Amino acid sequence: MAVDPGVPLGATLAGRTVGVVGLGEIGGRVVRALTALGMRARAVRPDLAAPLPAGLRPDQLDLVDGEDGLDALLAGSDVVVLTMPLSPATRGLLDSARLALMRPDALLVNVARGPVVDEDGLYEALASGAIGGAALDVWWSHPKDGTGSRGHTRPFHALENVVLTPHQSGHTTETFGGRARGIAENIARLARGEQLTGVLRRAG
Repeated sequence: MAVDPGVPLGATLAGRTVGVVGLGEIGGRVVRALTALGMRARAVRPDLAAPLPAGLRPDQLDLVDGEDGLDALLAGSDVVVLTMPLSPATRGLLDSARLALMRPDALLVNVARGPVVDEDGLYEALASGAIGGAALDVWWSHPKDGTGSRGHTRPFHALENVVLTPHQSGHTTETFGGRARGIAENIARLARGEQLTGVLRRAG
């Protein structure tokens, strides 16, 4: 079989390590999906005492560490996936110094919120080849705010090692149908005097 020498060889996921930052429902699904493809998974999360997300088995994770394990996770992962919420504690969590901990061939996937990563630091790391690439599904700015017609102020779209996606995977018939069913079920629970599901509580 002839192979075009100008086409670079890719790499498989099997046997490589994914590091998941944040291990809620989305992080748990990331681990389940990628370990099914043969990857090894590690994670950091703020609350080590919290139960694992539904459907995730302890044997699917090589390591679950606290927030103080973030630097080691960045240094030891082939793919880093960000799934944590944006908060004062996570804003700018991956700055230039932390991005420098990643391997030169490592990939960063951000499905959390844009500002958890320093925009300038990430652009410089990608443009210089300090990290291998990034898949960005979330942004730092929005046209509705009057800043950034693309969602970013640095030219990520011009880099060959970046994939940009529109953050709308949840815009489906099934998603909206599930939300409607969940609301209806909670109304029925309220009428019966039962405990509601999916209740958000303010911290502190």
